[in-house]
Amino acid sequence: MTGDGERGVGSGERGTGNGERGVGSGERGARGSYHVRAGEAIEGGACVGEVRRFEDLVAWQLARELTGQVYAMTRQGTFSRDFGLTDQMRRAAVSVMSNIAEGFERESIAERLHFYVISKASCAELRSQLYVALDAGHVDQATVDALQAKAERTARVLAGLRSSTRRGPHPPTNEPVH
Repeated sequence: MTGDGERGVGSGERGTGNGERGVGSGERGARGSYHVRAGEAIEGGACVGEVRRFEDLVAWQLARELTGQVYAMTRQGTFSRDFGLTDQMRRAAVSVMSNIAEGFERESIAERLHFYVISKASCAELRSQLYVALDAGHVDQATVDALQAKAERTARVLAGLRSSTRRGPHPPTNEPVH
């Protein structure tokens, strides 16, 4: 891929202006895996053939990173003594990744979309709670900015995953059938 964009498995995201793109919600295979066209799904520089598990979804991977960062942040200084906010933020972060996983395993498109919507809303909840943490003096602006950016990216990838899920299987390619 040329430019400054990133590609990832499972997100279906087409970013606005930054070149981000993820794929992987394509055709559902006989064994329940998602097939992507050859060379289309790139993760960490390596081509990946199909998304079989929720762990393969870029959205879930980002949510896992976000959750780890929230747990680390809430263990620090005065934050560790604010049990209510710590619990609320951890629950919101865990909700993001858990709802992606649960949605991926659902049979119907409507159910999948429902869980992806909840996950995206939990990103917004966490972003709001970051302002509370900042206003309470638990974190500095740089920490908030970094976590806000991660939560926003996760939400964008989730939006792409939802869009890709709604569209259904990718149209056939022009590749010859052997």
